[in-house]
Amino acid sequence: MVVEGVTRDIIKEIVDAMVVVFNSREPEFKEKMKSITKGKRKVYRFDVTDIGLTCDVELTSEGDVVVHWDALQDVEPDLKISSETVVFDGVMTQRVSPVTVMLKRKAKVKGSLRELNKFRPIIPEMSVSYKKARAHIAEKHGLQEALKKLDETKI
Repeated sequence: MVVEGVTRDIIKEIVDAMVVVFNSREPEFKEKMKSITKGKRKVYRFDVTDIGLTCDVELTSEGDVVVHWDALQDVEPDLKISSETVVFDGVMTQRVSPVTVMLKRKAKVKGSLRELNKFRPIIPEMSVSYKKARAHIAEKHGLQEALKKLDETKI
């Protein structure tokens, strides 16, 4: 389901702002991220199918996040996740769990179960940054009502 006003460019702007918020967190946070990823580079490909948006989200070995709007050519993603906007946003805001959307077949995940289990603790950490970015972009573009509709959409 597409919510009017929640476009490819808006989701892209939210993700870009999320990265800035995420990377500006305290040094202890970066240490926590490095402990989750065991100090290894991780790449997660997100495909938001209904708006034609694909990006690679890279967690660096230093605990930073880098978004690549063109698919990385030098690496196979650790996980590939595809869903519609409402599902992507629902998981990123923690309105719905990733396990629930997988069981309901609202998201497709390609990759090992082990890698998925490594990714799950990262979602709450990214969610904090995503929610802040989402609120900022909604205010910037006057999209509070559109995001309210997105929040109310059943997944």
